[in-house]
Amino acid sequence: MDDLKDIRDRMSKLPNDELIRILNIDFDNYREEVIEIVKEELKKRDIKEIDADKIEELRKSKLEEVPTGWLEFYNYWLIPGGIFFNLIIAPLTIQIEYPGVMFIFGLIWSILLAFLLYGLHKRRLWGWKLNWVVLVIGVLLNSLEYYTMGVIFYFVVLILGVLIWVLPNYVYFKKRRHLFT
Repeated sequence: MDDLKDIRDRMSKLPNDELIRILNIDFDNYREEVIEIVKEELKKRDIKEIDADKIEELRKSKLEEVPTGWLEFYNYWLIPGGIFFNLIIAPLTIQIEYPGVMFIFGLIWSILLAFLLYGLHKRRLWGWKLNWVVLVIGVLLNSLEYYTMGVIFYFVVLILGVLIWVLPNYVYFKKRRHLFT
């Protein structure tokens, strides 16, 4: 209960614009109890209707608040590099028993990456969600090649992949959810 009291106190000190932003833009970053407290606070301040232009203005100001350097690098260098590697480099350099299967797999993965590239470029919500699928599948598949070295080694590589690749990207993209509509 003290937690909610502290939240109420903090919310009561925020300006109207910040409360409106929490309610209409950043709501997915807050617990349901916090959203209810924000609604109560706006009601106390007699703010009932919020102009759509005001919400758009706040959304645009929020866009300017977070750096997107990694997103730009990820989207315009890493993803195209992955497509190039899967279609050109991997079939020419990886010695496997079934090169046709490798090419088809690379083609399917490249098509998925192309969709991801488009979705992130256009800042679409489905692109943001597809990114989670690509991150997880990518780590699973990349660590799979170590399975032949033993199950324990495979899990060590898998855990390292999650800690080094998925977790930092999770934190980064979760903070930028508002960029995607």
